[in-house]
Amino acid sequence: MALEIHEYSSGEFKAEFVEDVQHSLDMNLTEADGDLQIDPNSLMVDIEGIHAYPHATRNFTRYMPKCLKGSIPSWTKPYNRPLIRHHNEKDGDIIGRVISADYKKDKTFSGTPALLFTVNIPGEEAKAAIKNGTESTVSIGVIAHDVRCSICGHQLGSGTECEHERGATYNGETCYWDIYSMEAKELSYVIVPSDIYAKNVKVYSASKGSQKSLLTESFDNTIQKKGEKLMPTDKDKDNDLNVSEALEQKIKELEAQNAEITKAKADLEVKMTEMTETKTALETKIEELNKTIDTMKVEATEAAAMKEGLETALEEAKVACKESLIDTAQAWRTVLGKSAYADDDIKNRSEEAIRCAITDMKEDYDSSHKEVEPELPGKITSPEVVESEEDTKKKIEMKEKIEKLRNVNLEEGLSSLFSPVAARR
Repeated sequence: MALEIHEYSSGEFKAEFVEDVQHSLDMNLTEADGDLQIDPNSLMVDIEGIHAYPHATRNFTRYMPKCLKGSIPSWTKPYNRPLIRHHNEKDGDIIGRVISADYKKDKTFSGTPALLFTVNIPGEEAKAAIKNGTESTVSIGVIAHDVRCSICGHQLGSGTECEHERGATYNGETCYWDIYSMEAKELSYVIVPSDIYAKNVKVYSASKGSQKSLLTESFDNTIQKKGEKLMPTDKDKDNDLNVSEALEQKIKELEAQNAEITKAKADLEVKMTEMTETKTALETKIEELNKTIDTMKVEATEAAAMKEGLETALEEAKVACKESLIDTAQAWRTVLGKSAYADDDIKNRSEEAIRCAITDMKEDYDSSHKEVEPELPGKITSPEVVESEEDTKKKIEMKEKIEKLRNVNLEEGLSSLFSPVAARR
């Protein structure tokens, strides 16, 4: 299957499937009798009829360069394709014929390659409409044999359809119908062309020479020949479809692109500044953290040393505490008039056992001395005898020793043992 396409933007876009064969392209059109003859009084018009990829039409179609090149013979063979109005093939009038078609590579309105048509306009009404700019913009009517989806590459009319819709956006990419092969059908003057740059380029009188010389004449639009009338330029501000409009449109597009690039550059500069500031802040933070880590390492070393010192002091204190308890127990044994504990026996006892032994000896002493004063060595029992100074001194010492044994304070002893350790800090 092939697609019959009219590149017309006013109204519904026409794209109908037809049999994929080389068509005779018969149309029910009224034309002057006789073979095609170039009337010296007729008008010649150069037209940029359709522009190549990457330019896209408002119908979301794009014509590949090889498509435009390949269609050139079909515009004049086996007959010169008609120039009509509004694609009215049913009962419209032919106002002219395509005399030649050429592939123009540069210096086009769109900036992309284009098909440049040379058409002949014999009728007075049509000539007047073209001269005053009424007939200015055009649209092609073609049979497209190879049309593909720009998203997935699926060929339309192959028997199956893809899921993509022309003009829709998929992941930020617009869907187009890309046309790779077509044959000419007709060229029409229209009010609103789908290709915004499809319009008259140059208008001039037909040559009085032979048809052969006319068809081989160069239509270089950079040189104004005798009898030519160039299409309105920016000097004619009343024609809103002239070259100036195309240039202004191009300038606006370039200005918009420049504005976007400038904004993007400014945004990047702001981001770079923010990233630089963030980098500086991070470097400062890293430096502070490294200092903190170094300080913590020093403190950890000091804490380890302190811990080691405390553990050593604690062991020493435990030994000293036990030795103090052993001395206290041996002293109580002496006070009670008992023999001292054997060294191996007392050292092998636990601290709790030694404390219990001391407590028991204190209770034994208290119970045996509640009412009776202990008979101190050298004490004079006779009331008539006056105590000597030596006896008095011994008595005082013995009382102090007993009182001291009663008031043994182990917590004070431990405190005195740990005070050197605390001083080390």
